[in-house]
Parts: sequence; structure tokens; C-alpha cells
Amino acid sequence: MASPSTPFTTAPLIKASSPRTRRSLGEVGFDTDLRLRCAASLRDHYTSEAVAFNFRAYEGRSLILPAEAAGPKPEYLEWHRREVFGKS
Repeated sequence: MASPSTPFTTAPLIKASSPRTRRSLGEVGFDTDLRLRCAASLRDHYTSEAVAFNFRAYEGRSLILPAEAAGPKPEYLEWHRREVFGKS
């Protein structure tokens, strides 16, 4: 599992090329304080070592953005929480 001192940083965008990948986009999201949230459908797999290492270890931790980054627009995060998150 990841070390608590390991920062949670921005990662490459996921290319939504398959129905499974597109569905997976609803399994993670960020709250208004940019903390990672995992949908119940993903938390159901926390016993998997890969899921625990890549998601459980970071759930609730804040996204760290580079100083020069504007960050995601709040209205886009709200739309994702309302229309996509947890609907997989």
C-alpha cells in the first residue's frame, strides 16, 4: 500500500475508448475541497491489492496541484458529481 507521505498528484487523463473505461470514469471523483472520493462500486473491490494500492490508499486525500495550475473548474466538478460519479 502507498505510504501516507506519498503525495496524491495529478495523473494522465484516461482515454475513454471502451465501454468499461467510460463506466470506470464514474467510480472516482473529487469533492469541493478536491479530496478523492471513491464510489461504492469501487470500494466493493478494496480487498483487491491493486485497488487498495491505487485508490483506497488515497481516498479522502487532497489533490495536490502544481502552483502554476488553475485547477479544475468547480462547475465541472459539480457536474461530474451530479451526472457521472457513482452511476457505474
